[in-house]
Amino acid sequence: MIQNLLNNCKRITKNNKPLKPSYINIIKNRLHVVLQYAVELEWLDKNPCDFCKVISKIHPKDNYVFSITNIKEIYSCLKQENIYDDIIKFQLLTGLRIGETLMLTVNDINFKENYIDINKTVTKINSKNVIGTPKTKNAYRRIYINQPIKEIIDRNLKTHLLFSMNDTYVNKTNIRLRLKQVLKDTPYCHLTLHDLRHINSSLLLYNDGDLKNISSHLGHSSIRVTSDIYLHTTQEANAKLSLNIESIFNELAK
Repeated sequence: MIQNLLNNCKRITKNNKPLKPSYINIIKNRLHVVLQYAVELEWLDKNPCDFCKVISKIHPKDNYVFSITNIKEIYSCLKQENIYDDIIKFQLLTGLRIGETLMLTVNDINFKENYIDINKTVTKINSKNVIGTPKTKNAYRRIYINQPIKEIIDRNLKTHLLFSMNDTYVNKTNIRLRLKQVLKDTPYCHLTLHDLRHINSSLLLYNDGDLKNISSHLGHSSIRVTSDIYLHTTQEANAKLSLNIESIFNELAK
């Protein structure tokens, strides 16, 4: 019970920011003092705080699923039409890995049939941009272009690269800093570039996308990877499906 309270404290906000582990430690220490007094009075055999920990970082899987409200609030922070905001929006809309996005070229985009082929990635190693193959064989994939994606492409495709600055790759660090900047003073200030993939997959799940198609869209090595990551949401979907079936049978029974 105490451990659940401490875990939930990470989702409480102070001045519109998540509580820091140091602040949660203060809460734990105060609770420990009170409960220790209960032990001394023999109301409790042991102090439950002795068995609790303040985890410095929420387990990643706790943050994998975002609500529609969360997504709208995050997207609304991206009000400018600069290259960094456009890349962040592109990540939200496509679910690509950042290295895949920064390596997209004009040859990867089929304007006639409205799709983008994902077939390479770029990584910075020892201050040098290294072009490589996608993470897994399933990461070779095709995503389709909707209107918001098309608008971003139209604004940014000026050289052989979709996104470029001074005819070279955009620095990933600058994109990360821009993400921190736009989400500063919001409950989402902890988000990383990789979290944008989870936001995109959440959109697919809320639009009744099945795990097989989502796994293919994200380029996961297997559907099991997708299932393990988004187990919480799929369980909710199954529960909702069960309620829908119950509702149908109730109607038939009338």
